[in-house]
Amino acid sequence: MKHNYIDLFEYIYSRDGERAFHTSSPFAVFPLLYYAIMNNNIEILKRGLELNCPIKFDLIEPAIDKNNIEIVRILLDAFKKKNLEIRSSPFSYAVKKASQDIFSLLLDAYVT
Repeated sequence: MKHNYIDLFEYIYSRDGERAFHTSSPFAVFPLLYYAIMNNNIEILKRGLELNCPIKFDLIEPAIDKNNIEIVRILLDAFKKKNLEIRSSPFSYAVKKASQDIFSLLLDAYVT
């Protein structure tokens, strides 16, 4: 994932199935999506989410660091679809680090 090899991802997933997302696998959950975000690889991020790769709300922090609004939108949609529990620490992080556009997306998504 560090080198954006979607073909390698597809190969491992076809070989191992969903167990590729578990901690004993080279595709353990957090690294797969984390590296997709850190490398601005929207294709791998979408594919991982498509295949029901488990996600955590903490992934919003590296997305904020990369300032990639498209990735933030994708993550927010995925969080909402999965009714993921919202944690306050990423919001605190967003207050300090997020661009105005990204902070606005977070507010629109979660503050009613």
